[in-house]
Amino acid sequence: MATIKDIALALGIAPSTVSRGLNGQPGLSEEVRQRIVETAARVGYRPSGIARALRSKTTRTIGLIVPSILNPFFTDLAYAVELAARARGFSVIVGNSDEEPSHETEYLRIMIERGVDGLLVAPSRDRNAMLTELHEGGTPMIFLDRKVPGLDVPTVDVDPEPAIRALARRMAALGFRRVGIVRGPDGVGVARERTARMVRAGEASGLVFEPRHQFAGNFTVDGGKAAFAALSQDMPDAIFLTNNLMTQGFLLAAAEAGTGVGREIAIATFDDVPLFQLYNPPITAIVQPTRRMGEMAVDMLLRRIAGERVSSARLAADVVFRASFSEARPF
Repeated sequence: MATIKDIALALGIAPSTVSRGLNGQPGLSEEVRQRIVETAARVGYRPSGIARALRSKTTRTIGLIVPSILNPFFTDLAYAVELAARARGFSVIVGNSDEEPSHETEYLRIMIERGVDGLLVAPSRDRNAMLTELHEGGTPMIFLDRKVPGLDVPTVDVDPEPAIRALARRMAALGFRRVGIVRGPDGVGVARERTARMVRAGEASGLVFEPRHQFAGNFTVDGGKAAFAALSQDMPDAIFLTNNLMTQGFLLAAAEAGTGVGREIAIATFDDVPLFQLYNPPITAIVQPTRRMGEMAVDMLLRRIAGERVSSARLAADVVFRASFSEARPF
Protein backbone atom coordinates (compact mmCIF):
# COMPACT_ATOMS: atom_id res chain seq x y z
CA MET A 1 0.00 0.00 0.00
CA ALA A 2 1.33 3.44 -0.95
CA THR A 3 2.35 5.83 1.83
CA ILE A 4 2.88 9.56 2.22
CA LYS A 5 6.60 8.89 1.78
CA ASP A 6 5.92 7.30 -1.62
CA ILE A 7 4.04 10.41 -2.73
CA ALA A 8 6.82 12.65 -1.43
CA LEU A 9 9.45 10.59 -3.27
CA ALA A 10 7.49 10.72 -6.53
CA LEU A 11 7.17 14.51 -6.31
CA GLY A 12 10.57 15.27 -4.79
CA ILE A 13 9.09 17.11 -1.81
CA ALA A 14 9.00 16.60 1.96
CA PRO A 15 6.50 14.14 3.50
CA SER A 16 5.27 16.96 5.74
CA THR A 17 4.37 18.98 2.64
CA VAL A 18 2.43 16.02 1.26
CA SER A 19 0.58 15.66 4.56
CA ARG A 20 -0.40 19.34 4.57
CA GLY A 21 -1.64 19.08 0.99
CA LEU A 22 -3.75 15.98 1.64
CA ASN A 23 -5.28 17.45 4.79
CA GLY A 24 -6.23 20.79 3.24
CA GLN A 25 -3.92 22.80 5.49
CA PRO A 26 -2.90 26.35 4.50
CA GLY A 27 0.47 27.47 3.17
CA LEU A 28 0.58 25.63 -0.16
CA SER A 29 -0.03 26.94 -3.65
CA GLU A 30 -2.99 25.59 -5.60
CA GLU A 31 -0.56 24.04 -8.13
CA VAL A 32 1.40 22.11 -5.48
CA ARG A 33 -1.79 21.01 -3.70
CA GLN A 34 -3.22 19.73 -6.99
CA ARG A 35 -0.04 17.79 -7.87
CA ILE A 36 -0.15 16.11 -4.46
CA VAL A 37 -3.81 15.08 -4.86
CA GLU A 38 -3.28 13.75 -8.39
CA THR A 39 -0.18 11.78 -7.40
CA ALA A 40 -1.95 10.31 -4.36
CA ALA A 41 -4.74 9.05 -6.61
CA ARG A 42 -2.27 7.68 -9.16
CA VAL A 43 -0.21 5.66 -6.66
CA GLY A 44 -3.28 4.38 -4.81
CA TYR A 45 -2.70 6.14 -1.48
CA ARG A 46 -5.35 5.25 1.14
CA PRO A 47 -5.03 7.02 4.53
CA SER A 48 -6.20 5.45 7.77
CA GLY A 49 -9.55 7.21 8.09
CA ILE A 50 -10.75 5.39 11.23
CA ALA A 51 -7.77 6.33 13.36
CA ARG A 52 -7.86 9.90 12.14
CA ALA A 53 -11.59 10.22 12.83
CA LEU A 54 -11.11 9.02 16.42
CA ARG A 55 -8.43 11.64 16.97
CA SER A 56 -10.23 14.54 15.32
CA LYS A 57 -13.88 13.69 16.16
CA THR A 58 -14.81 14.08 12.50
CA THR A 59 -16.31 11.55 10.13
CA ARG A 60 -14.08 12.44 7.16
CA THR A 61 -17.23 12.26 5.07
CA ILE A 62 -18.67 14.92 2.79
CA GLY A 63 -22.12 15.14 1.27
CA LEU A 64 -22.75 15.77 -2.42
CA ILE A 65 -26.23 16.68 -3.69
CA VAL A 66 -26.84 16.90 -7.44
CA PRO A 67 -30.06 17.78 -9.32
CA SER A 68 -30.02 14.72 -11.61
CA ILE A 69 -27.70 11.74 -11.38
CA LEU A 70 -29.09 10.68 -14.79
CA ASN A 71 -27.55 13.79 -16.34
CA PRO A 72 -24.08 12.73 -17.62
CA PHE A 73 -22.67 16.11 -16.58
CA PHE A 74 -23.55 15.50 -12.94
CA THR A 75 -22.54 11.83 -13.17
CA ASP A 76 -19.07 12.90 -14.31
CA LEU A 77 -18.99 15.61 -11.67
CA ALA A 78 -19.86 13.11 -8.93
CA TYR A 79 -17.09 10.82 -10.16
CA ALA A 80 -14.58 13.67 -10.09
CA VAL A 81 -15.65 14.62 -6.56
CA GLU A 82 -15.41 11.04 -5.30
CA LEU A 83 -11.97 10.59 -6.88
CA ALA A 84 -10.59 13.80 -5.37
CA ALA A 85 -12.15 13.13 -1.96
CA ARG A 86 -10.86 9.57 -1.80
CA ALA A 87 -7.34 10.80 -2.53
CA ARG A 88 -7.64 13.03 0.55
CA GLY A 89 -9.01 10.27 2.77
CA PHE A 90 -12.66 11.35 2.61
CA SER A 91 -15.76 9.37 1.71
CA VAL A 92 -18.69 10.85 -0.22
CA ILE A 93 -22.42 10.40 0.37
CA VAL A 94 -24.34 11.26 -2.82
CA GLY A 95 -27.93 12.47 -2.93
CA ASN A 96 -30.02 12.95 -6.09
CA SER A 97 -32.58 15.74 -5.65
CA ASP A 98 -34.20 15.00 -9.01
CA GLU A 99 -34.62 18.78 -9.50
CA GLU A 100 -37.05 18.78 -6.54
CA PRO A 101 -36.37 21.24 -3.67
CA SER A 102 -38.22 18.95 -1.22
CA HIS A 103 -35.90 16.04 -2.08
CA GLU A 104 -32.93 18.35 -1.71
CA THR A 105 -34.07 19.38 1.77
CA GLU A 106 -34.57 15.73 2.74
CA TYR A 107 -31.03 14.84 1.70
CA LEU A 108 -29.61 17.85 3.53
CA ARG A 109 -31.27 16.64 6.74
CA ILE A 110 -30.04 13.07 6.25
CA MET A 111 -26.47 14.17 5.62
CA ILE A 112 -26.37 16.49 8.62
CA GLU A 113 -27.81 13.72 10.81
CA ARG A 114 -25.05 11.41 9.60
CA GLY A 115 -22.45 13.94 10.62
CA VAL A 116 -20.88 14.92 7.32
CA ASP A 117 -18.03 17.37 7.74
CA GLY A 118 -19.22 19.57 4.88
CA LEU A 119 -21.49 19.80 1.85
CA LEU A 120 -21.11 20.16 -1.90
CA VAL A 121 -24.44 21.19 -3.42
CA ALA A 122 -25.72 21.92 -6.92
CA PRO A 123 -29.01 23.57 -5.85
CA SER A 124 -32.18 22.45 -7.59
CA ARG A 125 -33.69 25.95 -7.46
CA ASP A 126 -32.73 29.52 -6.58
CA ARG A 127 -34.17 29.21 -3.05
CA ASN A 128 -33.97 26.64 -0.28
CA ALA A 129 -34.60 27.65 3.32
CA MET A 130 -32.50 24.82 4.73
CA LEU A 131 -29.46 25.78 2.66
CA THR A 132 -29.76 29.27 4.12
CA GLU A 133 -30.17 27.87 7.64
CA LEU A 134 -27.14 25.58 7.32
CA HIS A 135 -24.97 28.33 5.86
CA GLU A 136 -25.92 30.79 8.59
CA GLY A 137 -25.27 28.06 11.17
CA GLY A 138 -21.68 27.65 9.98
CA THR A 139 -21.87 24.36 8.06
CA PRO A 140 -18.94 24.28 5.60
CA MET A 141 -20.50 24.37 2.14
CA ILE A 142 -19.52 24.87 -1.50
CA PHE A 143 -21.94 25.29 -4.39
CA LEU A 144 -21.24 23.45 -7.64
CA ASP A 145 -22.36 24.64 -11.09
CA ARG A 146 -25.36 26.45 -9.60
CA LYS A 147 -25.78 28.97 -6.80
CA VAL A 148 -28.47 30.53 -4.62
CA PRO A 149 -28.74 34.29 -5.22
CA GLY A 150 -28.10 36.30 -2.09
CA LEU A 151 -26.40 33.43 -0.26
CA ASP A 152 -22.68 34.10 0.22
CA VAL A 153 -21.47 30.55 -0.39
CA PRO A 154 -18.27 29.99 -2.42
CA THR A 155 -19.12 28.51 -5.80
CA VAL A 156 -17.28 26.53 -8.47
CA ASP A 157 -18.88 27.12 -11.84
CA VAL A 158 -18.17 27.98 -15.46
CA ASP A 159 -18.17 31.27 -17.34
CA PRO A 160 -20.10 30.40 -20.52
CA GLU A 161 -19.83 33.77 -22.24
CA PRO A 162 -16.67 33.34 -24.41
CA ALA A 163 -17.84 29.94 -25.69
CA ILE A 164 -21.39 31.17 -26.35
CA ARG A 165 -20.04 34.25 -28.10
CA ALA A 166 -17.89 32.04 -30.37
CA LEU A 167 -20.93 29.88 -31.08
CA ALA A 168 -23.07 32.88 -32.03
CA ARG A 169 -20.38 34.24 -34.32
CA ARG A 170 -20.09 30.88 -36.09
CA MET A 171 -23.87 30.81 -36.59
CA ALA A 172 -23.74 34.24 -38.21
CA ALA A 173 -20.71 33.34 -40.34
CA LEU A 174 -22.55 30.28 -41.71
CA GLY A 175 -25.47 32.46 -42.74
CA PHE A 176 -27.94 31.45 -40.05
CA ARG A 177 -30.35 34.15 -38.95
CA ARG A 178 -33.36 32.72 -37.09
CA VAL A 179 -32.16 30.89 -33.97
CA GLY A 180 -34.26 28.89 -31.54
CA ILE A 181 -33.44 28.27 -27.89
CA VAL A 182 -34.55 25.34 -25.75
CA ARG A 183 -34.12 26.72 -22.25
CA GLY A 184 -34.14 25.19 -18.80
CA PRO A 185 -36.30 25.91 -15.72
CA ASP A 186 -36.85 29.59 -14.98
CA GLY A 187 -36.06 28.93 -11.32
CA VAL A 188 -32.49 27.80 -12.08
CA GLY A 189 -29.90 30.55 -12.46
CA VAL A 190 -27.64 28.76 -14.95
CA ALA A 191 -30.64 28.14 -17.21
CA ARG A 192 -31.46 31.84 -17.31
CA GLU A 193 -27.81 32.79 -17.74
CA ARG A 194 -27.20 30.50 -20.72
CA THR A 195 -30.31 31.78 -22.48
CA ALA A 196 -29.60 35.45 -21.74
CA ARG A 197 -25.99 35.23 -22.86
CA MET A 198 -26.92 33.50 -26.12
CA VAL A 199 -29.52 36.15 -26.91
CA ARG A 200 -27.09 38.96 -26.10
CA ALA A 201 -24.20 37.44 -28.08
CA GLY A 202 -26.45 36.43 -30.95
CA GLU A 203 -28.11 39.81 -31.35
CA ALA A 204 -24.66 41.42 -31.39
CA SER A 205 -23.85 39.13 -34.35
CA GLY A 206 -27.11 39.87 -36.17
CA LEU A 207 -29.07 36.78 -35.14
CA VAL A 208 -32.80 36.93 -34.46
CA PHE A 209 -34.52 35.22 -31.51
CA GLU A 210 -38.28 35.22 -31.91
CA PRO A 211 -40.52 34.22 -28.96
CA ARG A 212 -42.11 31.46 -31.05
CA HIS A 213 -38.66 29.89 -31.44
CA GLN A 214 -38.07 29.59 -27.68
CA PHE A 215 -39.27 26.64 -25.65
CA ALA A 216 -39.02 25.68 -21.96
CA GLY A 217 -37.60 22.15 -21.92
CA ASN A 218 -36.96 22.04 -18.14
CA PHE A 219 -33.62 20.20 -18.48
CA THR A 220 -35.27 16.82 -19.25
CA VAL A 221 -35.27 14.32 -22.14
CA ASP A 222 -39.05 14.62 -22.41
CA GLY A 223 -38.65 18.38 -22.53
CA GLY A 224 -36.32 18.01 -25.51
CA LYS A 225 -38.86 15.82 -27.31
CA ALA A 226 -41.60 18.36 -26.64
CA ALA A 227 -39.33 21.13 -27.90
CA PHE A 228 -38.87 19.35 -31.23
CA ALA A 229 -42.62 18.86 -31.59
CA ALA A 230 -43.23 22.57 -30.97
CA LEU A 231 -40.37 24.00 -33.03
CA SER A 232 -40.78 21.67 -36.00
CA GLN A 233 -44.00 23.50 -36.90
CA ASP A 234 -41.83 26.45 -37.95
CA MET A 235 -38.22 25.31 -37.70
CA PRO A 236 -35.60 28.06 -37.28
CA ASP A 237 -32.21 27.91 -39.02
CA ALA A 238 -30.36 26.73 -35.91
CA ILE A 239 -31.21 25.64 -32.38
CA PHE A 240 -29.25 26.06 -29.15
CA LEU A 241 -30.24 23.63 -26.39
CA THR A 242 -29.09 24.62 -22.92
CA ASN A 243 -28.37 21.16 -21.50
CA ASN A 244 -27.50 17.69 -22.74
CA LEU A 245 -30.65 15.85 -21.59
CA MET A 246 -32.89 18.12 -23.65
CA THR A 247 -30.54 17.65 -26.60
CA GLN A 248 -30.84 13.87 -26.31
CA GLY A 249 -34.64 14.14 -26.35
CA PHE A 250 -34.58 16.54 -29.29
CA LEU A 251 -32.33 14.20 -31.30
CA LEU A 252 -34.57 11.21 -30.56
CA ALA A 253 -37.64 13.10 -31.75
CA ALA A 254 -35.82 14.38 -34.85
CA ALA A 255 -34.75 10.85 -35.76
CA GLU A 256 -38.30 9.54 -35.39
CA ALA A 257 -39.58 12.36 -37.61
CA GLY A 258 -36.86 11.84 -40.22
CA THR A 259 -35.52 15.37 -39.82
CA GLY A 260 -31.91 15.63 -40.99
CA VAL A 261 -29.88 17.09 -38.15
CA GLY A 262 -26.80 18.69 -39.66
CA ARG A 263 -28.54 19.05 -43.04
CA GLU A 264 -31.99 20.53 -42.46
CA ILE A 265 -31.31 22.05 -39.05
CA ALA A 266 -28.13 23.08 -37.22
CA ILE A 267 -27.89 21.93 -33.61
CA ALA A 268 -25.63 23.04 -30.76
CA THR A 269 -25.81 22.03 -27.11
CA PHE A 270 -24.50 23.13 -23.75
CA ASP A 271 -22.60 20.17 -22.19
CA ASP A 272 -20.77 17.53 -24.17
CA VAL A 273 -21.32 13.79 -23.64
CA PRO A 274 -19.82 10.79 -25.52
CA LEU A 275 -23.13 10.19 -27.30
CA PHE A 276 -22.82 13.52 -29.11
CA GLN A 277 -19.46 12.52 -30.58
CA LEU A 278 -20.91 9.21 -31.84
CA TYR A 279 -24.12 10.68 -33.27
CA ASN A 280 -24.28 11.04 -37.06
CA PRO A 281 -23.51 13.83 -37.58
CA PRO A 282 -21.55 14.62 -34.38
CA ILE A 283 -23.09 17.42 -32.32
CA THR A 284 -21.50 20.81 -31.75
CA ALA A 285 -21.16 21.32 -27.99
CA ILE A 286 -20.00 23.70 -25.30
CA VAL A 287 -17.70 21.72 -23.02
CA GLN A 288 -17.38 22.23 -19.27
CA PRO A 289 -14.17 21.14 -17.44
CA THR A 290 -16.03 18.65 -15.24
CA ARG A 291 -13.02 16.91 -13.72
CA ARG A 292 -11.39 20.19 -12.76
CA MET A 293 -14.64 21.50 -11.26
CA GLY A 294 -14.94 18.44 -9.01
CA GLU A 295 -11.31 18.62 -7.90
CA MET A 296 -11.50 22.32 -7.09
CA ALA A 297 -14.78 21.93 -5.21
CA VAL A 298 -13.34 19.21 -2.97
CA ASP A 299 -10.19 21.21 -2.32
CA MET A 300 -12.19 24.33 -1.45
CA LEU A 301 -14.55 22.41 0.84
CA LEU A 302 -11.73 20.75 2.75
CA ARG A 303 -10.10 24.12 3.24
CA ARG A 304 -13.42 25.48 4.55
CA ILE A 305 -13.67 22.50 6.90
CA ALA A 306 -10.16 23.37 8.13
CA GLY A 307 -11.34 26.91 8.91
CA GLU A 308 -9.94 28.74 5.90
CA ARG A 309 -11.76 31.40 3.93
CA VAL A 310 -12.06 30.56 0.24
CA SER A 311 -13.27 32.52 -2.77
CA SER A 312 -15.48 31.38 -5.62
CA ALA A 313 -13.80 29.93 -8.71
CA ARG A 314 -15.12 30.43 -12.23
CA LEU A 315 -13.55 28.23 -14.92
CA ALA A 316 -13.57 28.65 -18.68
CA ALA A 317 -15.83 26.65 -20.98
CA ASP A 318 -14.85 25.69 -24.53
CA VAL A 319 -16.83 25.05 -27.70
CA VAL A 320 -16.21 22.13 -30.06
CA PHE A 321 -17.61 22.62 -33.56
CA ARG A 322 -18.77 19.44 -35.24
CA ALA A 323 -20.75 18.46 -38.34
CA SER A 324 -24.16 19.23 -36.80
CA PHE A 325 -23.23 22.83 -37.53
CA SER A 326 -20.83 22.88 -40.44
CA GLU A 327 -22.99 20.87 -42.86
CA ALA A 328 -26.32 22.55 -42.13
CA ARG A 329 -27.63 25.31 -44.35
CA PRO A 330 -30.15 28.03 -43.44
CA PHE A 331 -33.60 27.81 -44.99
